[in-house]
Amino acid sequence: MREGGFGFAGEASRALMVIALIAVVMRAGVALPEQCPDVEPDEARETVERATEWFERNQADNGQWTYRFDRDEDRELGGYEIVRHAGVLVALYQAANAGVPGALEVADRGFVYAAGNLVQHDDWTALGGDASVVPTGASALLVAALVERRLATGDAGSDDLTRSLGRFLLEQVEPSGAVLAGWDPATGAAVPDEYSVFFTGETAWALARLERTYPGEGWGDAARRVTDYLPARDDAEDRFPPTSDHWAAYAYAERVGAPGAGSDAQDAHARRLAGIFGVQVRVESQRWAGGWAGLVRRGPASGSGVGTLGEGAAALSRLAGAEGEDVPGLDERVRCAAGILVARQTTTSDPDANGAWFTGGVTRMDDQQHAVSALLAAEPILATGGPEGGGADPHGLLWLLIAFVAVTNPARLPPARSRIGAGLVVALVTGAAIVVALLATPLLDALDVSPASARVAAGAVVGAAAVTALVRVQPALDGLAAAGWLALALAAGADDGIARTALAALVATLLAVVVPLSWRRPWLVRVLAAIAVLVAVDLIVDGVLGV
Repeated sequence: MREGGFGFAGEASRALMVIALIAVVMRAGVALPEQCPDVEPDEARETVERATEWFERNQADNGQWTYRFDRDEDRELGGYEIVRHAGVLVALYQAANAGVPGALEVADRGFVYAAGNLVQHDDWTALGGDASVVPTGASALLVAALVERRLATGDAGSDDLTRSLGRFLLEQVEPSGAVLAGWDPATGAAVPDEYSVFFTGETAWALARLERTYPGEGWGDAARRVTDYLPARDDAEDRFPPTSDHWAAYAYAERVGAPGAGSDAQDAHARRLAGIFGVQVRVESQRWAGGWAGLVRRGPASGSGVGTLGEGAAALSRLAGAEGEDVPGLDERVRCAAGILVARQTTTSDPDANGAWFTGGVTRMDDQQHAVSALLAAEPILATGGPEGGGADPHGLLWLLIAFVAVTNPARLPPARSRIGAGLVVALVTGAAIVVALLATPLLDALDVSPASARVAAGAVVGAAAVTALVRVQPALDGLAAAGWLALALAAGADDGIARTALAALVATLLAVVVPLSWRRPWLVRVLAAIAVLVAVDLIVDGVLGV
C-alpha cells in the first residue's frame, strides 16, 4: 500500500483475498462444524435400556460380562479388568435407581462375581480379582456401586461390606491426601502407582459417598484430604496433560455442603475440568466418519471416552446448580455428549452387538458402562432443554479496549490524508465492528461453531497478525491485520455483545486516525504487537479451556 493513504482498489482487493483465505483456513482447520444431534429424554432412556439389555445378554453364569467383542470377526477378544467390572456395577445400579427394567437383576448377578473376588486382610476388605496387585480403584468403585444399590433399594444388607471396603481405602490415603494405587498381597505393602490415572478421583468419590451415607463415622476427614489434594494432583504427580478426571467431578458434586468442600482451589479445579470436558466434547462433535473433518480431527472416540465427558460435565452441572453458580455452556456440552451417544449406539439384530458402542469394529464393556452413566446423568438436563450457546463470562471493557487497540496497532497504520478521509475510516471501521458484533451469534450458529471455538480461531489469526507486525514494523494495512481485527470483533461480539465491542472498536479506530506522525515509531509498533500476542494467547487459552 502507498504510504499516506488508506486503501486503493488493488490493495483492497488483495486484503480481501487474504481475509477470505484466512477464513477458509480457520474454517477447515480450527472452527469446524460442531454437530450435536438433538435428543429427547425418552430417546436417551431407550438407549440406556438397549445397553442394559446388552449387559443381560452378554453376561456369563459367573456374573462376568463380555469384556471385548469384535463384531467384524464375530468373536470375543478376551481379557478382563476387575476395576471395569466394578465400574459396570456402578452404571447398572444407577440404572436400577433410575427405574430401568432389569438393571437391578443384571447388576446383582455381577455383584456375585465381585463377592467371589474379595481379599480380606486385617480389618478391611478389598476387591482384588486375580491381579498380582489389588487395585485401589476397584474397591472405590465397588463402594460407590453398593451405595447406589442402597439408594435404589433401601436395602442396608451390604453396609458391613461397604464399610470394610472403606477401611481399605483409608489405608490407601496418605496424610497429604494422595492415594496409593494398589496393595501387593505378596509383600503386604502398598503400591504407589499403576497404569491408571483415575484411582485418586475414584477414591475421593467413594469416600464422599461413605461420608454422606454414614455421617459421623469419620469418613469425612479422608474425603476432605483427598478432595483437597485433587487440585494439586497433576503438578504433584507430574501428570501432563491435565487429567480429564470425571471421577473428581463426581466427588466434588457428592461433597456439596460437607465440611471443607468448595474451597477456592477445588472451585478452580472444577472450572478447569469443565473446560477440559468442554473442549473434548467440542472436538468430538467435529469428528464424523469420512470427509475433511474426519481427516483433520481423526476419530471418532470410543463410547467410554464420550461417556466420561458426559458424566463429568453432568456432575459439574449438579455441582454448579447446588452452589447457585452459572457455568455458561456446561449443560449444552452434556446435551451434546448425550446426542452423540444416542446417535452412535448400534441397533442391529445381532444380540452380541445390539445396544453397544463400537470403535473400529470393537466394543469393550466400559463403552456401555460410561455411556449408560452419562445418559442417565443427562436426563434432567435433557428434560429442561435450555438455550443454545456456550459463551464465556464477558470480558471487562478495559480488556476489550486494550485488545482492540493492540490488534489495530495505530502506530503501524498510515495516517489519513484529510479529515474527510479520517472520518470515513472511523465510520467504516466502526460500522464494520457493529455489523460483525450484531451478526456474531447468528453467524456462529449458522456455521455450527461455539463461541469457545471462535475464540481459538480468533486467537490464531490475531497471533499471526501480531507476529507479522513484530517482524515488519513499517506502515501498512495488510489483509492479515484486517483479518485479525475482524476475528477479534467476531469473538468479542459473541461473548460481549454489540455495545462494548463497538465502543472498543471505535476507540481503537479513533486512535488510528489521530495518532500523530511523531508517535508512529517502530518501538511503539512492537510494543502494541507484543500486547496483541498476549491477547492472542489469552483468547486461545480461554477458548481451549472454555466450556
